[in-house]
Order: sequence, then structure tokens, then C-alpha cells
Amino acid sequence: MNNTWKRETPIQNIAFIAMMAAVNGALSLILSFLPVSAFGALLVLPCINALGIYLVKPKWIAVYAPVALAIPLLVTAYDISTTLFYVIPSIASGLIYGGMSKFKCPVALTIFTCSLFTLGATYLTIPLIKAIYEIDMIPSMLITLGKADSALALSIVPSILFVYSWASVSINHLVMIFVQNKLGFETRNYLFEEYLYPLLTVLTSYGSIRLASVNTSLTYIFFSISLFFMIFTVPVLLRKLRYYCYIILVATLVIAFFLFAIFAKNYTPDAVISLATIFFDAVSLSSLIAAFSKKQAC
Repeated sequence: MNNTWKRETPIQNIAFIAMMAAVNGALSLILSFLPVSAFGALLVLPCINALGIYLVKPKWIAVYAPVALAIPLLVTAYDISTTLFYVIPSIASGLIYGGMSKFKCPVALTIFTCSLFTLGATYLTIPLIKAIYEIDMIPSMLITLGKADSALALSIVPSILFVYSWASVSINHLVMIFVQNKLGFETRNYLFEEYLYPLLTVLTSYGSIRLASVNTSLTYIFFSISLFFMIFTVPVLLRKLRYYCYIILVATLVIAFFLFAIFAKNYTPDAVISLATIFFDAVSLSSLIAAFSKKQAC
């Protein structure tokens, strides 16, 4: 790591933590006065705190994390509803990402964990905000978007929040890669990932299809998760593979198309999207076959 970025002494770490806390506080204040800046702030806050966790010495993480979460709550004490709903989940996501990256966790699992945590934390704050301010954040957000009367919009809000968090954390990752020469940031690829992600794709695809007639919100969540893991199976297929691997991919996609056409009529317009996960299954199963094929060739 470049010496410019090192935080070796207690004074250096404390000064750095104070600086990052000030940045978190300033952005929280801006967000409290300009709620329309929420989406921009949600992209910046995770990046800042991911870098913060990565740069401090490991023993100072226990100081950095509570300070990063406490300062926004203190400076926006006059109205913490926006801070609880937007800022705290975003900062926490950045903290988790920074910690998992620092200890070389797989990229896909890091992004997924942060995205899922942000979604869960956002929904955990809803009852608290409602109890304090008598404001229901999700309907309020739909009113702002002009979708207050849409049942479908209400159902897909969790998946939208998950995908937005996923995008935010992915941007964090791109930022970390961009500055890797200065930070010494490294990612590590593990062999088990080639087999784990296709299996997770198929399992979450099955969950989406099974839940289609039960709960629309969960259907969309499982669909989003299946899409997430499917994307991480694609790199295996982009390698120089034997010709039959590509033949298998084309064949499974064709079969998926016919299965979708046959069974789509049994699903409502709101739930038919779950059946589209069979295309993810086709890609993932082909990727799994390619991974096993590569192993046999070695």
C-alpha cells in the first residue's frame, strides 16, 4: 500500500476517523434539508465508509463503525426520519463492504451480503419511523413517485430497494478497483465460486416460481437474487471453452424458451416474471457443466 494512505499511529487513525465522521455528518445534513438528493447520497455514503474501513488499522474498526453511525444521528436529531431510512443503512452497507473486502471475502458474496443487509435495515427502520413520526415511509415514497394507488408498485418496492442497493455496492467495488494502485486493494477468486453461484441461481429461481401464487413481493425478491447470482456465473462461459459447452448453452436456452411459452399462460401478469428465471437456470446449468468440464480437462 502506498505510504501516503497508511494510518500507523493512534493519532493518525483518530484524525482520519474524525475527518470521515465530519463527511458523514455533512452529507446527512444535506440529505435532511434536500431529500431529493437521497439517491446521490446513497451512492456516495457507502463508498466513503467502505474506503474508511479499508484504510484504518483493524483494531480501530471498532471505533470507526460506531462513530460513523452515531454522528449522522446526532447532527440530524431534529428530524432523524430521513437519516434512519436512507443514511444509516447506506453507511452500514459501506462498513460491511469495507470489512469483508479487507478480509478478502469473495466479491459476489460481499456485494450480496451488503445489498441484503441494506434491504433488511431499511425495512427495520420503518416501524421505528412510524412510531416516532407517524410517517409510513414506503407509501410516502410511492406518493412522491405518483404510484400511491398501484398495488404492483407496492409489491416490487423491496426488489427495487435490493437492486438499488446492489447497484450502489457495485459502484463501491468499482471505486475500490479504481484506486487499487494506491490502496493495495486486492480481490481473491475461489474455486468454489464457480459451483456455488449456479446452484444459488437455481435455488432462488425455484423459490421465485414457487412463491408466484403466494406472495408477489417475495417473488420479485427471489427473481432479483436469482438474476444477481446468474450474472456471476457468466464469466465461466466467457472463457475459452470446448465447443460442446456452447452447444449446451444454446440448447438449454431453446428449451427454456419453449417451457416459458408453454407455462406462461398459467401465471398472472404480475407473477409471470418468476417463470423468466428458467432462462437464468439455463445459463447457470451451462456454466456449471462448463466448470466441471474445465476441471476434468485439467
